[in-house]
Amino acid sequence: MAFLRVYATENGNDEDRYSSRKEPLPTFRACVISLSWSDMDIVAYRSYCLQKPGVSETFPFDESTLVYKVMGKMFALTNVDTFESINLKCDPATALQLRELYEGVSPGYYMNKKHWNTIKIDGRIPDLLICQWIDDSYSLVVEKLPKADRAKFV
Repeated sequence: MAFLRVYATENGNDEDRYSSRKEPLPTFRACVISLSWSDMDIVAYRSYCLQKPGVSETFPFDESTLVYKVMGKMFALTNVDTFESINLKCDPATALQLRELYEGVSPGYYMNKKHWNTIKIDGRIPDLLICQWIDDSYSLVVEKLPKADRAKFV
């Protein structure tokens, strides 16, 4: 997977947009973008999910269904043998919009179709968008946690 680290100043000045610095200066924001359309693999997916606070990975259903949970609540799952798709929790209205906009998004396979989407990992959807949807799924679950558990993430 090819990555480019891009730095942009808060005021939008492009002078330091590309930099060889290891870490951005305090007034800069950094983001990582994929240069390719989508080469997410199981390793990248796993790393992205596990870097979030309070996340655990389990195999509660069978030996091939990898589930990511935050404080015991599911937010993402996939088949580790094939990694052809991932299931993500989604706001019901947004879930419908995404299904209309993207051919690779369908109602959650073996899940509550109102709250879950299945995203095909076949190169049609950029990694950056998939990561955003993983973030949204994680956030939806964290928002529903009891107040005491939510406080651990602030």
